[in-house]
Amino acid sequence: MEVLRPPHYLLVDDHSLIREGMMQAIRALEPKARFSQANSLQATLERLAHGPDADPIDVVLLDLGLPDSRGTATLQAVRQAAPTQRTQQGEQQGRLRREACSRKELGRLPDRAPGFDPIAVFERQEASRIPELLGLRHQRMSADPFAFL
Repeated sequence: MEVLRPPHYLLVDDHSLIREGMMQAIRALEPKARFSQANSLQATLERLAHGPDADPIDVVLLDLGLPDSRGTATLQAVRQAAPTQRTQQGEQQGRLRREACSRKELGRLPDRAPGFDPIAVFERQEASRIPELLGLRHQRMSADPFAFL
């Protein structure tokens, strides 16, 4: 009898806060899910190159606006590197989440992982940003909570 292993997701986004949010949302639906992460196309291709002998990836959730690749070129590169992978992107991810959750659940924020500090996430992000532009980022964030994404 074959034992099913929990699904393994590769979360690809250059914002750690987005990757953390995706992990929390998926864990709410699949508590035993396993995760790998990448923050660039290069890191994604390296992870996929390990092949099925390493811990195989079941699903790739892909940001199409990575620092080293943009748009459908990102998706094409991933599909070429791993033609058998199921890949979901932007609008499809949102549609899948809406179908998987009730409307009431969509408005609920998941419990944070122990030790999760969103301010520390922003501080880590700011370390790699142009210092002169941080004030503008802070103004945008105070005007609209989603403007910084």
